[in-house]
Amino acid sequence: MYQKILTVKELLGLNNVLPPERIPPGGRAFLTVAQNLDIDDSRKGTIRGGYADPTYRGSNIHSMFSYLDVVLFVEGVNLKRLKPDYSSEIIYENIGNARMNYVGVQNRIYYTNDSIIGYYDILFHEAISFAEVTQTYKMKMPPGHLIEWYMGRLLVARGGELWASDPMAPHQTDTRKGFKQLGGYLTMIRAVQDGLYVSNGDKTFWLAGEFTEMTRTTADEHPAILGTDVRVDGDSVGGKGFPGWVIVWMTKTGMAVGPAGGEVVKVNPYFRPELEYAGAAMARKIVKNTNQQFYQYLITQKISPDVIVDASSYLFKSTGSLTASILIS
Repeated sequence: MYQKILTVKELLGLNNVLPPERIPPGGRAFLTVAQNLDIDDSRKGTIRGGYADPTYRGSNIHSMFSYLDVVLFVEGVNLKRLKPDYSSEIIYENIGNARMNYVGVQNRIYYTNDSIIGYYDILFHEAISFAEVTQTYKMKMPPGHLIEWYMGRLLVARGGELWASDPMAPHQTDTRKGFKQLGGYLTMIRAVQDGLYVSNGDKTFWLAGEFTEMTRTTADEHPAILGTDVRVDGDSVGGKGFPGWVIVWMTKTGMAVGPAGGEVVKVNPYFRPELEYAGAAMARKIVKNTNQQFYQYLITQKISPDVIVDASSYLFKSTGSLTASILIS
């Protein structure tokens, strides 16, 4: 006959910082291992349903992005649009196989991957490349590895440089004052209402104000892991929420939240990502039933062709099966 040792009423998530023997047992308990487990806002844990058949089958698919009712992705060396019937169409051929980065602005999706830059027109369903510029001291907006929109300007990261288009002219920039040298290799450029969070592989900075007059301060001593940043509605983050949009990203010391004003908030101090390699991120709403709905922030980091590591803001690791344990001393 089994004997009840401990009743756990709330799961606090995964703790991979403290040694297992230092994690105290109790009615509110951390997990030392958790796979295929969702933990909602009430701290209730439920097993995931598992994998389903893929909606779209292809090869070498990456860089998926959704905006309004449009989904773009890269398959092989082509940029594609996912159609409503879950077939696809090529909108730009031979773009290379580098990661594509996007930003949605009104009826356009701007994209770049270090080799190309342009936009997809949602109304006319076509990809448009930027035209060459002949005006003195002006040039076509250069491609880069990151892209963002802030205060009427298109922003592009190129190595350690941050380029900005002319105001309301995303196709061109000024060769004299259209860029800033930030050093290192930029791993994040994300905008909120009154400024930018920019990481250069060494630290994360807050750039406030209009581009030509920006002030720079250190927002976090740790850099963002490339590809782990998402912009979400501040109301859905944390117990009290934040006004307006916030940026969520991962560092080697855990998850960070960047609201307006440049004051970074560190959350989940008991979780550290297993790797510091570039990844991909998404925010999603989980609806299990009418009484169990919650948001998750997910990152995926590829460590080999066959192994994917996922981590969420609720501090779990998902690899497809449930093996949860609570150490009791």
